[in-house]
Amino acid sequence: MKRTTLFLILGVLGWATLAGADTIFLKSAQESIRGVRIVAFKQGRLEGLDKQGGRRTIMYDDIAIIRVDGQVELNSGEKFLSLRQYDQAIASYRQALTQKTGKAGWRNLWIRVRLMSLYASRGQVDASAEIYIDLAKEIPEWVLTVAPTQGEIRNEPVALERAGGMLVKARDESRSGKVREALAKFYERLGCRQALPEARPIQSAEVEEKDFEKFDQPGSWLDVWAEKKVGVGDSASVLRVTQRLYTTSFRRNLPAVFYWRGRAELGAGDFDHAALSFLRVAIEFPTSSYVPEALFYAAQAAEQAGRSGYARSIRSELIDTFNSSNDYRVIQLVEQARELLNEKE
Repeated sequence: MKRTTLFLILGVLGWATLAGADTIFLKSAQESIRGVRIVAFKQGRLEGLDKQGGRRTIMYDDIAIIRVDGQVELNSGEKFLSLRQYDQAIASYRQALTQKTGKAGWRNLWIRVRLMSLYASRGQVDASAEIYIDLAKEIPEWVLTVAPTQGEIRNEPVALERAGGMLVKARDESRSGKVREALAKFYERLGCRQALPEARPIQSAEVEEKDFEKFDQPGSWLDVWAEKKVGVGDSASVLRVTQRLYTTSFRRNLPAVFYWRGRAELGAGDFDHAALSFLRVAIEFPTSSYVPEALFYAAQAAEQAGRSGYARSIRSELIDTFNSSNDYRVIQLVEQARELLNEKE
């Protein structure tokens, strides 16, 4: 059930099947962490497993470079970065993105973060902003923590003005409050000369069911629309829409689809299916921003289905995974889960 358990199983039983190992070089005193297998990059941290199945977590800001077994282009980018040969580093990272192993997973995220900072330091702020915009849609809660700092951004007025325009346009087109906030914060970090224009109001509540078929990214619209429907007890509409979106959406939007399907099933009293929908979010999309609430509601659904043991396990997973979060919304969920656990003991 717990992801930590899955990590241990992978480390203890699966290590022999993993060819080679990775190395993480730290900025402090040229220290390094060797003999690990990097498995994730999330919440501004790189996560790895050692040969004993132990889990290592290192903040992005503490890492100088990494070496990943078998990843030639990525490693070349890291090498050139350490040598301050930035144009060669950019070329290597871009090549790495074309490789099969660089198109998905944590490597893809890592490479784009590297390119975002490199472009900014070379004065190509518009290219950096383009990557930031894409990342903000995927990891809005922590994209700013891995974005280039003001001191790392080279001031090129023309590129800076283009970047500011791109960020404002992307913000106004987004229907997600988290994404809009992330874009606005990076705009401020860039120090754009023009004041940040007033955000256009979100019109999502006016969207009808049939309109969802028109959007490539329905997840951002779904939050506002589905919350309104679930709030008034109209679970049937949300179930219809999420079923249709499940077959038509890009994978990146499925966490929203599964989450709101679970909320609708919970509202309709279909507790077992609701728990399964919520757990699909947590298991299949562990870095999604929907995971904390999905775990919270999964425990609620399991409890209402009479599966108190599962509910306890899920709440424990929520507390263990997000206990150190700085997000106020997540902190509240963790505290509620802890109170419910104590009440049931």
